[in-house]
Amino acid sequence: MAFSTIIIVLVLAVGAFDVMKGEMATGVLFSMTIYVQRLYGPIIEIGDLFVRFKNSTPIIDKIYELYSNSNEVISGNVTLSTPLKGDIEFRNISFSYTEGTEVLKDFNLRVKSGSILGIVGKNGSGKTTIGRLLTRVCSPTSGKILIDGINI
Repeated sequence: MAFSTIIIVLVLAVGAFDVMKGEMATGVLFSMTIYVQRLYGPIIEIGDLFVRFKNSTPIIDKIYELYSNSNEVISGNVTLSTPLKGDIEFRNISFSYTEGTEVLKDFNLRVKSGSILGIVGKNGSGKTTIGRLLTRVCSPTSGKILIDGINI
């Protein structure tokens, strides 16, 4: 946003100089300003698309990992030694999609079974990432996610 503002100010400054010299009409300067503003819409959309693609690469990697996994349960029953209660704990979780840009740093959260939890925050603050970590679509850089005290 700041970059487009700088470019528009630059166009206005150069254009105003040309208008004062009589080399450009005011209408042409106005038209140029509108075209410069229209130019940045698609550029910003391309940048947003790149960011969305970059953020989805861990998910694509996880899907590939699951798809290429040769471990299969052919038959049998699973019995738990203790029944699940469903207590969830994030203990000192850190995670980043790209090197040097941590979405979560030393994040701690404990949710008791049966509780209802709402997560509210700004874009990019880690709300979706918490869900991705809990469902193991992404793996934390450090820390543990525990369900009933068992590291998932």
